Amino acid sequence: MTLFFATVLPLATLLGFPPLLRRLSGRPARLEWPLVVAAALSLGSWLVPSPVVGGQHTQFSTHLVGGGLYCGFVWRWAVSTLGWRPRPVLALISLLAFTSLLGVLIELFELAVVQATALEFALADTSWDLLANTLGALVYWTAERLLRPAA
Repeated sequence: MTLFFATVLPLATLLGFPPLLRRLSGRPARLEWPLVVAAALSLGSWLVPSPVVGGQHTQFSTHLVGGGLYCGFVWRWAVSTLGWRPRPVLALISLLAFTSLLGVLIELFELAVVQATALEFALADTSWDLLANTLGALVYWTAERLLRPAA
């Protein structure tokens, strides 16, 4: 499962998101640096050690980097490509909604794989995964606000 997410998500980011956004919006969408950073974060997140939380092994750091920070850069690319200039509160809400949507879809995919195959991996850390995704998005948001206060 790790190999799947470590390879498929970065490739889907680079090759799939521009045509998908172009198709959904009718606007030109190109591969740009935020998507490259997102793909690199997704790939590299598997190398970041994660803590044991409450005696349970988690993928906390993987989700913080490859979930939340990843979503921040994909969100930035989509917002810039669409030319959307939301007020800061609406921008934060949309970032958190996007992060939550992607996090829940991935957790549901993991559940489906476990139920449909003989693969076994822990699903007990789902709450920690979703928390880490959200914290990563908030870290992205805070860094962007500090580095681009007028945006």
